[in-house]
Amino acid sequence: RQNVSLECIVRFNGIRHPLVDWRFGSLQLNSTTELEENSTTLKEKLIFEANDNVRGHIYHCIVYYPDIQVECLALPAIQVYVPAEVITVHVLPVLRNKAYPLGSDITLKCIGHGYPVPTYSWSFTSHKTGQKVDRVSLVNQIRIDNFSEEHAGCYDCHVTNEIFIKSDGSSDEDNKVHVFDNTFTVNISVADSSMDVQGQNAVYVIRHSSSGQTGPQVADTSIHFSPYAVGAVIS
Repeated sequence: RQNVSLECIVRFNGIRHPLVDWRFGSLQLNSTTELEENSTTLKEKLIFEANDNVRGHIYHCIVYYPDIQVECLALPAIQVYVPAEVITVHVLPVLRNKAYPLGSDITLKCIGHGYPVPTYSWSFTSHKTGQKVDRVSLVNQIRIDNFSEEHAGCYDCHVTNEIFIKSDGSSDEDNKVHVFDNTFTVNISVADSSMDVQGQNAVYVIRHSSSGQTGPQVADTSIHFSPYAVGAVIS
């Protein structure tokens, strides 16, 4: 994180200096006044942290003379650049250990953050062959229909953005475009059929009960017998 520093420099005549403040809209902000003794130059400085909340803001410097008021705008609008980062990858439906029965329909959704808005890409490494395939998708979401052993493996979501960083040096050659990238990996495997029968790989779902209460419950994967089947076994 960095701080933004805005300075409003005012030159005046006479002994009495004007009043100066910084505003955002009608909101008066906390700023500091720098004025040397016997000087005819005043500097009003506003310092604040660069974050998502101030992106796009335009700040006003207002100078109050006895008979006149002058307003200046700090342009261009504040831009806050954030390196690309993957927040998480959602895999739906939600199963324990991300182990899915064959034939399932699966959706992977990558949630990224950054400014400029990052671009997305995916790569896939197969459990079966160990081969890695790059750029299997260029959007933030992948859908797998009819899940098979060929789909089992590691899915990498990559987010990337470019930020122009101006150097403190005087030469334009010191100004560079920096590329920021971040990766998040999820591992999807084939569920053991015996685990599914025992309910050990059950999905957690939200169900509405007759009392109107809701809560996370384990899906019922136990085996149910009809009375006829039980009677047939006993006899």
